Amino acid sequence: MKRYLYTASVKAASGTQTFYVDARNKEEADARLADKDTDGIYMHDVEVIALDEFEFEGETEVTDFGDFPEPKGEV
Repeated sequence: MKRYLYTASVKAASGTQTFYVDARNKEEADARLADKDTDGIYMHDVEVIALDEFEFEGETEVTDFGDFPEPKGEV
């Protein structure tokens, strides 16, 4: 079984993202954040509201993504 990959740009989303900043003190962290300089996302709760059109990205094997349950029905 193959897996077909499609990409769509997110046009609108709603929710939150919590970023983390490693710094010696809060002032340094605030200064980095003012420049949008973070060390990553700690957690997120985002719902996509609108997507652009899907564009074909490529194909691969299902096994490339790890263990998945077998599909139901005939393939």
